[in-house]
Amino acid sequence: MTNTVLAIIVCILSTIITTSVILFIIVNTLEIIYTNTPIDAVMTYVDGNNINFQKQIEEYSDSDSANDSGYTKNSKKHWRWSNCNEAKYSLLSIKRHAPFFRKIWLVMPDETHIPSWLNEVNTFSGPKIDIVYHYQFYKNTKHLPTFNSMSIEHNLHRIHDLTEHFVYFNDDCFIGKDLTKQDFLVNNKIVIGLEKGTTSPRGDYNISDIGFNSAWKNTNNLLDTLSSSTNREIIKHIPQIQRKSDHQKIIELFPEAYEKTSSSRFRNKHCNLMSAGLAEWYSIHNNTAIIDYSNDYVQAFVTDNYIQNEKNFEMLLKNKYKFINLQSSMTTNKNNTQFEQFMKDYFT
Repeated sequence: MTNTVLAIIVCILSTIITTSVILFIIVNTLEIIYTNTPIDAVMTYVDGNNINFQKQIEEYSDSDSANDSGYTKNSKKHWRWSNCNEAKYSLLSIKRHAPFFRKIWLVMPDETHIPSWLNEVNTFSGPKIDIVYHYQFYKNTKHLPTFNSMSIEHNLHRIHDLTEHFVYFNDDCFIGKDLTKQDFLVNNKIVIGLEKGTTSPRGDYNISDIGFNSAWKNTNNLLDTLSSSTNREIIKHIPQIQRKSDHQKIIELFPEAYEKTSSSRFRNKHCNLMSAGLAEWYSIHNNTAIIDYSNDYVQAFVTDNYIQNEKNFEMLLKNKYKFINLQSSMTTNKNNTQFEQFMKDYFT
């Protein structure tokens, strides 16, 4: 083998090694950047027992005309705002299992809704909790007061000092075991949990639609103008990461639809949009998201059936899931103590 050939081989090997080192440095640098990307948690909360709040529901039930008639089924039922201190234990689950969050924003209508248990939650280590009121981030405060979670969700990105990436929690969503940022953000792509094999509602709304179905129909009609898709699967009812910039772009694209949703004090089948669907699918269509079909998630219902509740709680205590959704469909308060005791046992 001549010296020239050896020199060429050495040169090639040197180039390969140099390229590999550069790629290694780039990959590790990006990993450090993404790992250090700040992420906030955002949770919406309302004290359904607040007397003033209940009076406002009655007052605006009769006078609201922002979006004509067309309130969805159950949009004004008082049980929609009832709670069993789920938010308390959801916050504790975040503090315990997701300490990487920069802070937690607890969103509520006004100062009269501050929960009595908040000081207790603040004694636990973990991300700091900051309270923010609706009137502090709504662009148009004439849309307040609102009793429509979809309206609130479409304004959360306006919270002052909120990070670009934020994870939205309903107060019935819990973290069941330790997480890392990579459960939500991988290589600057947000991780979206979808219900594999499901079909989100399409078509025109009808009088019997619940808010979930009519909102999905309206949302799909908008998304169809951006991307042709025969089916969009339903977003899992778990904490979901979103981008402020995605919401801002959506508003630029659909200003009228956004305004109608924001101004609707109650769920309204004419105009409401599915926030937990619109922003996520917008990101999916733009290839800035990763779809997650994993099954490390459970949804359980708390009902008036005490014995069935005990069976569900026993199952949950035995099996640790990444995400837990506990939906209360109790028609009375008789099982509240049972429900809260389970949450205390699991999340503290």
